[in-house]
Amino acid sequence: AFCHRLVGATFRDRKSGERGKIEAFEVLNGELALPIHTVVRESSGESQRVLLALCDYALVSPLAPSTPILPFLVALDRLRVLGGAAAYPALLRELLRELGTEPPTPTAGGGSEGAEEAAAASAGGSAAAAAGEGGELLA
Repeated sequence: AFCHRLVGATFRDRKSGERGKIEAFEVLNGELALPIHTVVRESSGESQRVLLALCDYALVSPLAPSTPILPFLVALDRLRVLGGAAAYPALLRELLRELGTEPPTPTAGGGSEGAEEAAAASAGGSAAAAAGEGGELLA
């Protein structure tokens, strides 16, 4: 949940002193799920995707407040991390069925065009940090 709440915050790089703003958060799936933040540097306006947990930074603005949708976003992230990238679209279709929403039909190529986007839209945006009730899984 912490990674979601970082979005919108301003940070300062402790080594260079450069400031930037955290614009987005996502879970990057591969062999290992990674918490990736998109940051924009004030000096250059350059946007970068970084593993913020490995950066030496300090927050210079408060975290975003917790919102009612935050636990759902965290649950979607947990589903992505625990289910794996390949299984995630099928898991989202099953979730939509359980919620009583008709999921998009898979395309002829076996993909699930629109399923992930539909679930993300119904979640109010991106599916991000995978935090658990017993502690943080990511971030």
